[in-house]
Order: sequence, then C-alpha cells, then structure tokens
Amino acid sequence: MKNIYDIHPEAFSENSQAWFTGFLRTLLIRTNFMINVRNRLGWRGLKPTFRNGEGWTCRIHGAKGVYGIAFEKPFNKGTWHLGLFKVYYFPAHNEEIVEDYSIAAAMSCQDPDYLTYVREFLCYPDFASMFEIAKIRMAVSEDGEALITSLIAQKQIVSISVEGVSCERAGQTYSLIEAGGKDQKLQAYKIAQPFFKVLAATISYNFSESPMSLKKSQISANVQNGSDDLQACMEFSLAYNTHEDFSDSDAETLCFWKKGMQTPRPDEGALFWESNLIQSSRFQKSYVDVLEKPQFILLTGFLGSGKTSFLKHLIEYHTANNRFVAVIQNEIGETGLDSRLLEDDYAVVEIDEGCVCCSLIGQLKKGILQILSNHQPDVIVLETSGLANPLNLMAELDEIDHLIRFDSVTTVVDMKNYREATKCSSVVFDQIKAADIILLSKTDLLDAELLISRKKELRLLNPAAMMINCLNGEVNPALLYAETNDLAVQSFKCNNKFKHAKHAHSHTEDGLAAIKITFDKALDKHKFIEKLNGVPQSIYRIKGVVKFVGINDSCFVQMVNGQSSLSPASGKEFSESFIICIGDSDSLNILNQYYFIN
Repeated sequence: MKNIYDIHPEAFSENSQAWFTGFLRTLLIRTNFMINVRNRLGWRGLKPTFRNGEGWTCRIHGAKGVYGIAFEKPFNKGTWHLGLFKVYYFPAHNEEIVEDYSIAAAMSCQDPDYLTYVREFLCYPDFASMFEIAKIRMAVSEDGEALITSLIAQKQIVSISVEGVSCERAGQTYSLIEAGGKDQKLQAYKIAQPFFKVLAATISYNFSESPMSLKKSQISANVQNGSDDLQACMEFSLAYNTHEDFSDSDAETLCFWKKGMQTPRPDEGALFWESNLIQSSRFQKSYVDVLEKPQFILLTGFLGSGKTSFLKHLIEYHTANNRFVAVIQNEIGETGLDSRLLEDDYAVVEIDEGCVCCSLIGQLKKGILQILSNHQPDVIVLETSGLANPLNLMAELDEIDHLIRFDSVTTVVDMKNYREATKCSSVVFDQIKAADIILLSKTDLLDAELLISRKKELRLLNPAAMMINCLNGEVNPALLYAETNDLAVQSFKCNNKFKHAKHAHSHTEDGLAAIKITFDKALDKHKFIEKLNGVPQSIYRIKGVVKFVGINDSCFVQMVNGQSSLSPASGKEFSESFIICIGDSDSLNILNQYYFIN
C-alpha cells in the first residue's frame, strides 16, 4: 500500500480541516481526471464548490439525483487524526424517493432554481440540511501508513409533524400530514451506500490496495415508543493496512471480515475489493488510445465580446458530465487575468509572451504538451486574446494535429458593439470568417430589426457557420460540439480554404497594443473610477486587479466599450496590483500609474 502522504504530500498541522478537505480533493481529482478509471469506478459527474467552505457535488452510476459531500469537523483519537464529512442526497425532481423526504424538501425539489441551490449547496445551509442523509468518517494514522473510512447513517430518518401540515386550495383546506404523523421517512443508509462504495473504490484505486478488513455494525435507537430498528444507526467501515476499529462500544456487530479469514468476503462484487482491476494497465495514465485525443476548441472573439462568460458555462457543463476541461489562455499583455475570473475546476496554462495567433504556435504546442503531461483532459480550449487573428493559427494546425482532435473555431460576437469593434480593428472580420460556430452575445440589448440586420451582415462574411444566440454566455454545448471519440464519424469542421493560409492581418498592423500599469500602494477608489471613466475612447479594454484604501479584498477591474465595473476578488489573493490597458498605441502613451493616482 502507498503511504498516504505520497498521495497527498501535505503534513498535518493545526488546521486539520484544510488537510482533510485537501485529502478528499486529491482522491477525487486523481481519479476523475482519468477517463477510463472514473467511468469504471462509477463516477458520472463531479463539481466542486468553494463558496462558504469547500464541498463537492457528485453523480454516480445508477443514481438519478446528485450527492453532496462537505467537511464537518476534525478530532483526534490517540495517534489517529479523524475527519467527519456530511453526505447529502439531492433527488431528481421526478424521482419517486422525493415523497420520502419532508414536505419542505419535496417542495424545494420542484423549485425552478433547485439545481442552482444544489450546485452551491454550501451557500444555503438551511436548504442543504433538508437533504443530509449520512456522515463519512476518515481516520488517518499519524505515520500515514493506515486509513479507516466509515459510512455512518440511520436505517431510516423519521421526523414527526407535531401540529400536522395542511394547505389551502380553492378556498378549501386539505390535510397533507395529520398531527403527530410522519413528515419524513427516508431510508438514509440505503441511499448513502452506493456513494460510499464508489468513494471506497476510489480510495482502493489511489492506494493500489484493497481493504484488510470490513465491519458492519448497528446501534439501536431509543425512541419514545421504545426501540425502533428502522431508526437504528448503521456503520460500514473499511480498514486499509490496519485492523484497528473506531466503532461505538455499544454497537452490535452484524458482519465482520479480515484478511486471512477462510470465510468469503462480504460484498464480494464491490469494486473496492478489485485490486487486480486497479493495477491493470488499462487504467493507467500512460495508456492513451489514439482515438482518445482531446477535443480542441479555438475560442475567439473581440475584446469584451463575452468569451470568458461562455467559457465558464462550458467548463460547468463538462464538469457536470464528468468531462475534464483544460484551458490555454493567451493574453496580448504580459500578465494574464482571465484565469482568476473562472472557477477552479479546470487546468489552465497561460501563454503571456505574446499573441499566439500571431507568432507563437510553438508556445501553444508547449502548452498542450504541458497539459497532457499532467492531466488527461477530454477537452482543450484555447481562449485567445481579443485581438488575435485565428487565421494565422489555423495555417499551422498540422503541427499539433497528432496531439489533439480539432473540433472548431468558435467566435463570440458582441452584437451591440459589433460596428464599433470593426472600426477598431479589421481582425474582427477575420475572426468571423474563420468561425465554424458564431455565438451571438448581448442580443437582448438590440431591437428585433437591428438584430436581423446585423445577422445578415455576419452571414455575408460567413455563409457556412452555425449561428446561435448566447445570452450571458449560456448555450448548451451539446448543441455545438461533437463528443464522440470515433474518428471515423468526426467531421473536421475547419474550413480547408484557411488551413494553408498565408499570414493574415494582425492587431499590430492596426496600431493596437497593450501596456501593463502596476501600483505599489492602495488607491483612492473614487479617484480611480473618475480617471477610469475619463480614458480616451481609443482605449478599448482595461482589466486588472487593484487594491483600494479601506477595502480588505482586492477588486477586479473591467472596462470595455466605455463601460466600467468593479467586483470584489473575494477569497483570492494577489501578489501585485495592476491593470492591463489595450488600445491605440498613441493613446496608450498618456497612461501610467501617475494618471490614475493624481
């Protein structure tokens, strides 16, 4: 068995919560970034939430709903470190089991925003508490050699409505639950078991070792009418490299097995026993079939068009479907920022030495190799600078064809500011011409007649591209991209007339450039906003992160098309305060830190 600290190389400190949440994160990520492994072990979707703590929502094979897991508390027992996690089950709104939850929980399942609450369940503790079903306890030996993981749950969670529940409809009162009746009767242990077994199989995979012992026990519940077996607390424990036990002293042992016993192992078909399967070369990272090259999407669009908003939704979609997205972000400036605006459920490589679509195909290849050496992504997205011309990159795609499975050029077009963008740079025309998919953003800001007119303009530039409205970056990626790995049925959507194109127009030929301005002290917020709103119209984009006097958190700064916004960078730390200004080269000469300070 591997040492725990080999898998999660972080020593225990006073902050045990951080260690246990990090340990769980390591287990989940190491498994779910392996396409074959995650599917075989039973994972069908995984999404982290870092708001109000750290937790995960998960889908597993055979379950219609979504499981949630979040850390509750740490404690010690002798030389062992223990961490307790809460487990939740959020049923699908049409799942039969909804009827077993409380009336309040069942009603929440029908709320149009139900899945939004589920994805960020840590932000809504009252909501989440209605769906808590179990706890998982992890015990780690001080030397890192042994691990015990346990599922603790009631056979049935029963809650009584003292006064009853009724509702009114059409002037009549209907009784939903009689006074003293059961508001909830949930078979919690049964619901939690499938999730625990998938998590246990994940532990076995990471340690390359099956459990040395298994124990199932029960603690009878004392209720008002005497002992009730249905409300007994059940415990299911698996021990790795130890026979020690943390079960309650009053627990009745229902099943016990340890290595060396002649009796058959319980749950014989469970994947946490399958050490031979886990060690199979079919599930190692080095095994990558040529048909499993990652899908490659070139995401482009002029400054402020909405690329990052779309990318956030794309990552969320693939994460929910257990597909891992790797992002390569390329900024024209010397320091990237957009990666800080995304969530942390993706891998990212930033290429900041220049515009990859102008001159750095070698840097792109290096970025792809870096990602492939550390991960096995399903999808790689190159998010280019807003001033990048994709035609220059497409002419050299043959150099990375053996590494990726090219899908398409996706161009985001700001329909409100389209005309202004074309006046800034002719690169906008090439971004549209190169597109296989055109996403129309900010369409809600135009009247119907103007929208139709601008769509006709785009269609003249590119008669063949798929054109879809994309409000606030939201569009179902399943409508846009093929997800099959079968190369025989893949349509190479790249326009062949561009594949061997010569050097195309670039932003430097339009006299556009970028500068970085750093600030060595906190700024006056009101003075900064005043200066920001006063920059010349030939400065097309400003973005960065700035520290203001009297405000604890740094703030993200955004300005595009003359409209500025500030938003707190809550929970994110930055080593410097800076902004990137993009615009006409001559206009940039007047901007420096003194312009914003004085």
